[in-house]
Amino acid sequence: MVSWSSQISPDAQAKRYRLVLAELDGILQPDGTMHPSDAAALRAAHAAGVKVVLASALPPQALHRYWAQLGLGTPVIALNGALVYDFPLHRQITGQSLQPAQLRLAMDAIQRVAPQATVGVQYGETWSANRLSAASQEFIKRTGVWPKVIGDLSHDRDEPAYQLWVEVNPAVRLSLEAALDHPGVNLAYYTEPARLVLQAASASRGWALAALANLLELPAHQV
Repeated sequence: MVSWSSQISPDAQAKRYRLVLAELDGILQPDGTMHPSDAAALRAAHAAGVKVVLASALPPQALHRYWAQLGLGTPVIALNGALVYDFPLHRQITGQSLQPAQLRLAMDAIQRVAPQATVGVQYGETWSANRLSAASQEFIKRTGVWPKVIGDLSHDRDEPAYQLWVEVNPAVRLSLEAALDHPGVNLAYYTEPARLVLQAASASRGWALAALANLLELPAHQV
């Protein structure tokens, strides 16, 4: 494997850039580990004074192992840009959460179209599920974090929710997509396992990076 970062000189980049986004999903190997040369390049950039930000479709719990492995002190961009999370402070920096009305519409649609579906809701560093499916148990194994609620999700709406996912039965896939297609939300699929993901349409890695740069008072040309 030829690492994309093997062509980068951290010393040269440090003179121009102060904040760099590293797309974690694109540099993880099939076994879930990071290629050694990618890890070395990111550590070198960090040592040169560049703020290296990991970005991923993963929730923050699943990002922690890579963040800790690299020894980074910067926040991470999780859930496809819906959440910027700071591990040292264990708090959400900023994000684009689903509105309570959007969450209610989604829950009602799932109950109507796919009442037997497994549903998960991702918050900041916690999550909830209506039942423990194979996908839920795999997530627990991967992160070591159990859901704070297992069961009825209808009353668990006080905390900002950044993502809702549904394990999709192929027989109702198109019907469920249509039922969940509302203004202000975005639908996407994970491939392993296949599950439909819903989050705020305004969420993106670009938005999250720009928001983080603004908080750090860094000009765009240094990002």
